[in-house]
Amino acid sequence: MFVRWRFVRSIPGGVALCALLGLTLLLGLLPTPQRAAAAADGVSCAPDSGSATISGSVTASGGGALSNVLVTAWTVYGDRGGYDYTDASGAYTISGLIGGAYVVQFAGTGSYAGEWYSDQPTAQSATAVNVPEGGAVSGINAILNQGAQFSGTVTGSGSPLSSVQVRVYDANQQLVASASTNASGVYLTTPGLPNGSYRIAFEDSGAHLGEWYNNRDSFASANALSVTTPGVRNGINADLARGGAISGRVTDAGGAPLNGIFVIASGANGSGYAYTNPSGNYTITGLRSGSYQIHSAPLSDNVNLVGSPRTVNVSAPLTTSGVDLTMAPGGTISGRVTDTSGTPLNSLTVFVGNADGSYQKYVSTNSSGVYSATGLPSGRYRVYFRPSAYIPEAYNNRPNFAQADPINVVAPATVTGIDAVLERGGAISGRVTDATSGAPIEHVFVEVLDTNDQRVESAFTRADGTYRTATTLPSGAYRVRFNADERFASCAYVTAYYNGQATFETADPVVVTAPTERTNINAQLQRGSLIFGRVTDATSGAPITRGWVHIYNAAGQHVMIGRLTFLGGWRSETALPSGAYRVHFQDDDQGYIDEWYADQTSLDSATPIVLNAPNDRYGIDAALARGGLISGRVTGVDSGLPFSAGFVTVINSTGGQVGFASINEDGTYTVRSGLPSGQYLVAVVPYEGEGAGDRPRYITTYYRSASTPGAPQPVTVTAPNTTPNIDIAMLYGQLLPLMQR
Repeated sequence: MFVRWRFVRSIPGGVALCALLGLTLLLGLLPTPQRAAAAADGVSCAPDSGSATISGSVTASGGGALSNVLVTAWTVYGDRGGYDYTDASGAYTISGLIGGAYVVQFAGTGSYAGEWYSDQPTAQSATAVNVPEGGAVSGINAILNQGAQFSGTVTGSGSPLSSVQVRVYDANQQLVASASTNASGVYLTTPGLPNGSYRIAFEDSGAHLGEWYNNRDSFASANALSVTTPGVRNGINADLARGGAISGRVTDAGGAPLNGIFVIASGANGSGYAYTNPSGNYTITGLRSGSYQIHSAPLSDNVNLVGSPRTVNVSAPLTTSGVDLTMAPGGTISGRVTDTSGTPLNSLTVFVGNADGSYQKYVSTNSSGVYSATGLPSGRYRVYFRPSAYIPEAYNNRPNFAQADPINVVAPATVTGIDAVLERGGAISGRVTDATSGAPIEHVFVEVLDTNDQRVESAFTRADGTYRTATTLPSGAYRVRFNADERFASCAYVTAYYNGQATFETADPVVVTAPTERTNINAQLQRGSLIFGRVTDATSGAPITRGWVHIYNAAGQHVMIGRLTFLGGWRSETALPSGAYRVHFQDDDQGYIDEWYADQTSLDSATPIVLNAPNDRYGIDAALARGGLISGRVTGVDSGLPFSAGFVTVINSTGGQVGFASINEDGTYTVRSGLPSGQYLVAVVPYEGEGAGDRPRYITTYYRSASTPGAPQPVTVTAPNTTPNIDIAMLYGQLLPLMQR
């Protein structure tokens, strides 16, 4: 049986923002189970292989066609089934669909608000469109109404700011509308929005700091703004604070100014950049207070200059001036690459890198086979030659980058003679077909693996099922894996090794003798079973839209994942062979308690899901309950100042780490992992290297009633409540590993 499904097509770059807004606008709740059931037999993972269509037209409420409206057909599990844009007459046709049920979304445009078919505000209330296999459903029309918009003026220190980006987010933190201020600082968001509550962010690319309305620093703290259609809510203004700045001059070793040098400031609170002018001067603006590291680099790889980084403190809105940088000639590595007959190899990629990865550069050989990597700080380097038709190697005739002979560079000297003579390698080719029908399978990802299970070459199958790797393989024995790919129709098959083997250990070796090609390394892939389900809130029934589903085989080995979609649906990435599996549902730190299918707490107690390929399995659902959260503040034990150079971890009674949280700049934190009721240990773990040098060294510190070392004090959590004020004062001492009970 050769399967036919549909997936995501690429979106033209010119309409990327429109497509993004179409995806995020009006992302409603999950369609009702009654409607969902009709789509079960027509849902799968594969792209562009159906022959059914949905068509219709889009007009404005006041009359007239609306062009360039994004119309999307979604499966009830939240996979994109297909899309099209309306033409000048407002008509669209979504093709390539498989038979099944779809909810159709019409994105907003201009001042018009989007909607779902038929004239519904959310996917939950949408009328499903049932499409017969190979059939055509027409008349799926929409009349878009005027929506709500936001308008206001953005100033900086009282003066209008142009080109400020204004972004509107819904309650799910999805971008749903946007605008840019004009020369007078005025903006008007598009597209129109449905009734609801929104938060607005302002971002300046110049000297001022971004913020959320009204003068807030995050989505969570931003003022919510309600709108009612139709109409414009005016007066949503912002006066952005001026950021700090760093200025200085970049010169060469002789003091001459350097023009066109890229200077970047990066720190924990953000980054910024600038270019030097002909006088060598630069100014980086719009920086928040904090510590920044300043780097300089020439724009062209052909300019042999190296700069030394500087660390600078910024206090907004002040300018830290006099941050001058000196650049000196760097070292150079050069060489020549030929084949075994002495013929130079042109346009061959050469990678040069140092041991710690702080310097990485790709250069190419010229028509004489010569390459040159410049701007190298003094140090030890390795060179790797990566051709497309020869056996790759590292200097000096080593098999890989890690084993390359090190090359000592002392700037500004040039190290020459780092040459390579490359041999033509072997290749592997074959054909991949459906094991039942014999039909070719396109877009199978074929991997060639060495004896260490490392990929050394790869290829995709063509429309006729054939593939051929590049001629880069040295003589030796390899394993070949034929991967189902979630992006393409091959996703419905079971990944296998040559010759029909399931694991690397049992795979038949494929012996290659360079420079010959090993042919007829074919594969006949079996159609597997896909798993589909939904994850919802146990109380409200609303879809949980962020998270992961982990699939384990009968031996308890993790074999695959699924991702939650905006409709709360999920599916296995690719198909699985027949057998028993267990599934774990994990939200993305939204405060829900993770669980196993069906409503179980562990792998051992999880209800097995039995698959009988090629039949897909539906209804593997979960309703997650809200868990308890933990919040508090972290400070230094002596200073009482906020501590943020670490993370918070939560440990259960068996020693398992079950919760994590990052720490904000003000020392506050919230563990959103969703904890069942019970007692836990809470600790702060400093980042590696924190307190190094002459500074005091903080150690892993547990929550306790005293500010001196002692037995950790358990924290009682009662779901679904938040346990607040779990404040931790970081201690000094010898750095020890995190203890567990």
